[in-house]
Amino acid sequence: MGVSKGGTEALIVLVEIDRRADLGRPQIDSLRESVSSRVSERVGFVPAEVIVLKFGTLPRTSSGKVRRAETAKLCARGEF
Repeated sequence: MGVSKGGTEALIVLVEIDRRADLGRPQIDSLRESVSSRVSERVGFVPAEVIVLKFGTLPRTSSGKVRRAETAKLCARGEF
């Protein structure tokens, strides 16, 4: 998701994990590094941030699609 940070666009990747997952800091850090590396391989640059969330955290429509504009606003405000 592209978000404006400090006057420039930044790529922020949001990853939802199973709400039953009980990951500690080392596992979350490893997941962030893995996602960042994979994204970098695919798009050619490193995301500014990878945010790991419990499943169901992202705002969704009644049909289950992510509300992108609302999610971008939440990211820009640092609410995740």
